[in-house]
Amino acid sequence: MGFFGYADAKLDDKSRVAIPAKFRHDMGEGPVYLMASEDGCLSIFSEETFEAIREEVKAQNPRTSREGRENWRSYWEFTEKVNTDSQGRATIPGRLLDKLKIKQPCDLVVIGMDEWVEAWEAGAYRNRQEGA
Repeated sequence: MGFFGYADAKLDDKSRVAIPAKFRHDMGEGPVYLMASEDGCLSIFSEETFEAIREEVKAQNPRTSREGRENWRSYWEFTEKVNTDSQGRATIPGRLLDKLKIKQPCDLVVIGMDEWVEAWEAGAYRNRQEGA
C-alpha cells in the first residue's frame, strides 16, 4: 500500500469530494478519517492508517499529563470519521472547511503522501508551491 502522485478533484456545493480512483482502492471499504492539518490542507486517512497514528499519539502523549492532553486536543479537535458513498465521495464537515478556509464548490489538488492523502484547495496549493 502507498499513496503517490497527484490528482485533480472537485468539492461540490454539498461539501462532497470524490476520492480520486487512483487513491480509492488503497483507502479500503471502511470509513475514512479527515483531519484539518495545520499545513492548511485536509488530510485523509484510511481506517488502518488512522488507527496506527492514534496509537502513536497515545504512546507519545500520556493523557495523565496536561501537556499530553493538550496535544491530544490539537490532534483530534479537527478530526472526523466519515463514511464514503457508493461513488467514493466523502462529505467534509463544515467546521473542517471553515478551519481550512475552503469555500465550496471549488477545485482541489489531491496529493499522495505514502501513508495518507492530502486535499488542497487548488489556488492555495499553487500559492504554496510558488512560495516554496
